[in-house]
Amino acid sequence: QVIGIYNTSITVGLAGGIFLTGILASYFHWQVVFVIIGVPGIILSFVALLLPKEAKNIAIEGNRVSVKEALKVTFKNRSLMFASFGSGSFNIAATAGITFGTIFFVREMGMSVREAATILAMTGIVGIVGGPLGGFLVDKWYSSDIRARGFFPALCLLLTGIVMAAAYAMKSIPLLILANFTLSMVPACYHVISQEIVPARYRASSYGTLVIFLQFGGVLGGIMAGVFSDLYGVQLSLIIMCFGFFLSAFCFLMTALSYRRDFENLQKNGE
Repeated sequence: QVIGIYNTSITVGLAGGIFLTGILASYFHWQVVFVIIGVPGIILSFVALLLPKEAKNIAIEGNRVSVKEALKVTFKNRSLMFASFGSGSFNIAATAGITFGTIFFVREMGMSVREAATILAMTGIVGIVGGPLGGFLVDKWYSSDIRARGFFPALCLLLTGIVMAAAYAMKSIPLLILANFTLSMVPACYHVISQEIVPARYRASSYGTLVIFLQFGGVLGGIMAGVFSDLYGVQLSLIIMCFGFFLSAFCFLMTALSYRRDFENLQKNGE
């Protein structure tokens, strides 16, 4: 649940950034907009230098982990690997919607860039509620069945794929908002998985593995959506990209089926 609340910052940033960019684009040339939105990143990079450095001194020599050891532990964990593939597939479809959503609204629904950015931001801002709610619901289900860590995101992703494909096909804003709401409940699940089924000293490596898959999926999502858009048009491209949600749902279903075993093995080892 706490991770779900934390993830709302990502939703607010994405939705707010898209909305602000749409407004700026209506007043300035797009090249100027890229310069403007890049300034906060430069400022924050210098602010990061002021963050406390005491954490470097916390590590105990006996708890240090080699790269070889970390890879061995993370890649032999079936639940973690399925969740990693699931998060990558999740981001393939999600990134396609983010990068080509504005183009869809402009080309297929006749909106201005400002209107399209506003609508896209509205579809994303529902994550402020969806993120914490997803964390709460998966924790509630988990109290009776630990496999909920995989079952819950699998169910959310299945619903998201169906509703989002229908939203693009029917050009329905309400359906698109609903799909983004169910989608926003997923990230809390895979973040928790990366921390819960590996020994404490490998949690950073576990999370890093998942993020690599997540980011790689994001790269593929934009490229694939662009290729399909050139071939079939942006509307059909976005419908096709919803397949990523179904693939992700399957991966998290497999995560659920192996979760109990991996969790119990961790407990047996006293971790």
